[in-house]
Amino acid sequence: MDPDVPPPVEIRLVHRGELWAQLRGALPDGALVAGAEVRAVSLDGRVDVVEHGAERTERADLVVAADGLRSAVRGQLWPEYPGLRYAGFTAWRGVTAEPFPLEAAAETWGRGSEFGATILMDRHVY
Repeated sequence: MDPDVPPPVEIRLVHRGELWAQLRGALPDGALVAGAEVRAVSLDGRVDVVEHGAERTERADLVVAADGLRSAVRGQLWPEYPGLRYAGFTAWRGVTAEPFPLEAAAETWGRGSEFGATILMDRHVY
């Protein structure tokens, strides 16, 4: 190993479901409203929501707009956003159902294709 080259940065990867569980578990009861449809968000923290058919207005310190590719929240807050565009490639992603003995992350490039694999903290492979 070259002494003039710094060592590689250690990266730890966690499955999205585990990250969600950890973040959710750190919140006090009642702080999270999941599954509600957000109709409007204002910069002063007002959020108009519909949940189980009932409309109401909440106040929020943070709104996570995880409403997908055609995000209504993104469109409202950033109307100048030009929208989706095809980047020239399609990605198929997955996580192994069981832990897998991969020792290091890997990436392989071929003509018009790529394949990558990396280890999650629970030894499953993404």
